[in-house]
Amino acid sequence: MIVTETKHIASCQDFELNVARPTTLRYDLAYPSDGAADAVVFIVAGFGEDTNSEYLRKLRHYTAETFNVVAVSVCYHCFYSRPNNGASLEFDDLDIAILQDVIARYDVDFSEVTEITKERVLEHLNSVFDDRKRHNQMDEAAQVMLPMTLVPKNGEYQNFGVMQAVDHINVLLDIRRRFPALLEAATVFVGSSHGGYIAYLCAKIAPQLVDVVIDNSSYVTPPLQYIVGKETNINAPEYLVYHGHLRLHCFVQTLWTTNSQSPHCFTTDRYRIRDVSDTEHLSRHHNASNGAIRYVSYHSQEDKLAPIQEKEAFYRALQASGFDATLHQVDRTMVDGRFIKTLEHGMNMSLKELMNRELPFIADFAKHKSDVTVDFTCKCDTLTYRFQVEQNRLVCSCSQH
Repeated sequence: MIVTETKHIASCQDFELNVARPTTLRYDLAYPSDGAADAVVFIVAGFGEDTNSEYLRKLRHYTAETFNVVAVSVCYHCFYSRPNNGASLEFDDLDIAILQDVIARYDVDFSEVTEITKERVLEHLNSVFDDRKRHNQMDEAAQVMLPMTLVPKNGEYQNFGVMQAVDHINVLLDIRRRFPALLEAATVFVGSSHGGYIAYLCAKIAPQLVDVVIDNSSYVTPPLQYIVGKETNINAPEYLVYHGHLRLHCFVQTLWTTNSQSPHCFTTDRYRIRDVSDTEHLSRHHNASNGAIRYVSYHSQEDKLAPIQEKEAFYRALQASGFDATLHQVDRTMVDGRFIKTLEHGMNMSLKELMNRELPFIADFAKHKSDVTVDFTCKCDTLTYRFQVEQNRLVCSCSQH
């Protein structure tokens, strides 16, 4: 029999920017009713997914039942960052400045619009452009670009990676507290795209607690487009919405900036802690884990969002460092319509089939973790990040060195 639960715990604050977190962290799990399991398996969802979905509920149940494991999904920080899972589209100050420029450039009269809301602004612009196209005053195929901001549910923002990985480690520590028999069980992280990136970052910041990382199509360096993209290239949106005659270039709300005078500047240090392929950190990572983490990746040779060349270099570095690392480079001969359905990013991969291929022997990779001291530091250019377990919580800090 499989038991299903939903839990809420306290997790990390934003220790980099010293921002308090008002909400608790939710996670969902499925596990054998006798509490005995061979592993804890995290199914790490990517952008735009929904842990409330029937699909993920069934996948957790299937994974727990088939492989005798605890299967977990975490609603991590900034998880609800797409319109389909709770984020709202808003105008921030930069969006409004560009909106005003569009209004002036196209000479749009708003004098008869009595209520200025985002809905009415978009509706009026579409009405004006529709009228002009009907009167041949505007190219029929024209799409006017406007930037907008995706504001995640609960008013969260895109910290990118670090808090999301810490959330998963805190859930792991809570599960280990609740189920002491799992202290010797394997810990496995399985993720697609951004979920795979979070899985790698979990292994980076807490290498003593992670046994296996299984990834489908993730990037390994933090894409600046998702962090400071609105400031660096507004024409390369993180998320694109076509709204009538408007093309909305959407970026998730963030506190990071390229402004070097701001305490929120996304510096080289902030980048390096999020770069799982950082060679200096990989050496420390190997020493802390004794090279005992197994890495597996499936990646399309035609992936345009996360080019495979970066993944190839990362896996060569893992192997050179002494890790058990296997990269499956997927080409057209491997598209079978069942496991792999396309060569586009994510490959529309069946995660159930991925589990069937990779989980049968996970118990063989378990480290003896019951007496492990978790205290790991990553030295960057000017900052040292420290991650240590205290009273079943991952305590995080960064300080000048």
